[in-house]
Amino acid sequence: MLRPGGVLAAYSYGFGTYTLADGRDITSLYENFRSFMTQNADPEATHVEDKYARIFPVFQKIFPQSTRDDSLTLDVKYNLEGMQGLIKSMSFYRKMRQSYPDRPDPVVTVTDQLMKVYDNNPPEDALTCRHSVFLIMARK
Repeated sequence: MLRPGGVLAAYSYGFGTYTLADGRDITSLYENFRSFMTQNADPEATHVEDKYARIFPVFQKIFPQSTRDDSLTLDVKYNLEGMQGLIKSMSFYRKMRQSYPDRPDPVVTVTDQLMKVYDNNPPEDALTCRHSVFLIMARK
């Protein structure tokens, strides 16, 4: 709830694009992984994937003085453990693991592939992810 004149800002970020420490783009490695994972997402979680595009028109009716910015990006460097932790903290990962406990863990599969790329010696900044960020701002 906002009082009259109150300001609201909401943001989130998506998977983005991935590059190795040497600049090679490995986004395609994550696309199959991302597709499988998001198939297991709760319906509400898909709003983040589409940057609230389906619900923004409703939001604009409630907050006529609203706008959005889809031009933002956030570059984050990850070591392999950090990337694993990020993905494993997401709700769709936990749901996927509960739904398919006997399947190989896709995070481990991707990590194994990256370990091969780095000859089992990944640098601390093994991955850079350029997350696409969206920001919704409103005044009541």
